[in-house]
Amino acid sequence: MHSIYQLCFLLLGTIVPTFVALHAQQLPQYTQFSLNPFLVNPALAGTEDFIDLRAGYRSQWSGFKDAPQTAYFSAHSSLNPVRRGYGKQAATASRTAVGMTLSHDKTGPLKQSNGSLTFAYNFALNRHGLRASFGLNGGIKGFSFNPEGYTDHVLDPDDPTIQQSVGKVLLDLGAGVWLYNEEFFAGASSSQLFNPDYEAGGTAGEFAPETALLRHYFVMAGVKLKLGYEAFLVPSVLVKQVAGAPISYELNAKVMLQDRYWLGGNYRHEDSFAVFGGLLLNDRVSVSYSFDLVLSKIRTAAAGSNEIHVGYRIFSEGVVCPNRFW
Repeated sequence: MHSIYQLCFLLLGTIVPTFVALHAQQLPQYTQFSLNPFLVNPALAGTEDFIDLRAGYRSQWSGFKDAPQTAYFSAHSSLNPVRRGYGKQAATASRTAVGMTLSHDKTGPLKQSNGSLTFAYNFALNRHGLRASFGLNGGIKGFSFNPEGYTDHVLDPDDPTIQQSVGKVLLDLGAGVWLYNEEFFAGASSSQLFNPDYEAGGTAGEFAPETALLRHYFVMAGVKLKLGYEAFLVPSVLVKQVAGAPISYELNAKVMLQDRYWLGGNYRHEDSFAVFGGLLLNDRVSVSYSFDLVLSKIRTAAAGSNEIHVGYRIFSEGVVCPNRFW
C-alpha cells in the first residue's frame, strides 16, 4: 500500500511545473474552496455518482467602493455511474465524466466572464478504494474595461490607456489530476494554460503583454480524521502560484457531524481569516455561508467579505452515492 501512495504523489509531482514569477492573481478566490474543489481542479468531475449542481456569490471587502464581486455556477456528473449489485467490479470500474462552469467577476471598471466545459476520466488504482482522476477543461474568457466614472483620482487622467473602453475574448485551457479515497485527497491543477503572446505597443484597444493570461497553478491536499461517532475533522491546504508573485497558501479546517453539518475556519496567508458553516438538507440541498475578516492593510477601509454557497444533488434510481464528503 505504501508503494502505491508513493507512486501517486510522484505522479502529482510530474504534472506540477516549477513555480515561476508572478504578476497578479487574475482568477477569483473562494473561501469555501473545500466545498467545491471542482472550481480549481477539473479532475473532480464525476468523483461522486450524482449530478452535482452548485452556485455561489462572493462580495469581497464590504465597505470598500467598487470591491470585487463574483458569482458562479458549476455542474458535473459521471456518464456511467456505479449501479447497485455490481460489487467489486463496480468499485474498480473506470468512469468518464463531463462538467461545466460559468462565472462573472466585477471589480470597479473591470469585468470578466468565463465559461468552460470539462471532460474527466476516473479509474481505480487498487481494490481498496484508492482512485485517480484526470480532467481537462476548455472555454473562453471575456474581459472588458470601461473607465467611465473611474478616472477622477488617477495620477495621469490624460493617459490614453485609461481613456477608452477595451474588450477582449480569449481562449482558455486547464488541466488537473486528483487522487482520493474515503480518508484523504490530493490534487494538482493549472488554469489559463493557453497563454498567447501580445505585441507590445499595440494599437488602441489591444492588450499589452502585461495583461495577457497568466498561468495559475494549484496544489490541494487534505485528510478526513475521525473524532468520534459520526464526527470528523477535515484539515486541508491550498497552495497557489501565479507567474510573478510569491507563492500563497490557504489553510482550511472543518468539523463535520453525520456528513450533514459542518463548521470551520480558513486562513489566507497575509490576507484574511474566515469562519464558515453549513448543512445538508434532505440529502440533496446544501447551504453554506462564510465571513472573512480582513488582516491586510486595507482592513481600515473594508469590513470583510461575505460568501454564500448553495448545492443541489440529482440522484438516479439505483445509483450508489457514497458521498465522499471531505
